Amino acid sequence: MFAVRAAGVFSLLLTFAAGAQAAVLYNNLPPLATISGPDPISGDGPQQYNSFTADSSGAVDTIQLLLDISGSPTGVVDVGIYEDNGNTPSTTLAAAVGTVDETLLSGTASVYTFANLGITGLVDGARYWVELTDQSASAPSDLEWSFATDDSGIGVAGEFSGATQLGTFPNDDPTFPPYMMCVSNNGTGGACAIAIPPVPEPASLSILGLGLVGLGLLRRYRSA
Repeated sequence: MFAVRAAGVFSLLLTFAAGAQAAVLYNNLPPLATISGPDPISGDGPQQYNSFTADSSGAVDTIQLLLDISGSPTGVVDVGIYEDNGNTPSTTLAAAVGTVDETLLSGTASVYTFANLGITGLVDGARYWVELTDQSASAPSDLEWSFATDDSGIGVAGEFSGATQLGTFPNDDPTFPPYMMCVSNNGTGGACAIAIPPVPEPASLSILGLGLVGLGLLRRYRSA
């Protein structure tokens, strides 16, 4: 009987611990995928976009983009999450993310992070699009979004990417491989930019520790 109870309690503790982990919805940042090269938004914009699929949390709290700049930081690029329109982005904005501060970019691709976004209400299993929009036609942005060599990564296979002037392509299409980004429902990024197994958060460890103490007391009681 003790073994059955212990197994049940331990299973419940693992459930709690797993529930506290960050869910990475999409991640093909290095080293999960290899950079093929930069794609200038001025050349095929004004929009560049990449899709991801929401989970049961309905939340997005962190978006990381692999960006660089090829000239002067004079443009304005907005980032938003858009609803889907048959495997292409619609014009309906599901949530505003923010504006890229181009003064923080360099000529070398680096991770640009939008954290603690607090976006909720996305539909479980629905496709959404992270879309970059160059706001200035008279002074186009020199921002470049890196794209991968293939569809390696978490949640990448089966999604789509594209740009205004070029159209939309499945991520396994070698003529237009996916842009490199990470989308997570964890406020500070979770495992976004680091390709390692998830580590229990302090709250999860506390729950697990209390449970093990409880099991020890139960065993001592049964032995007495």
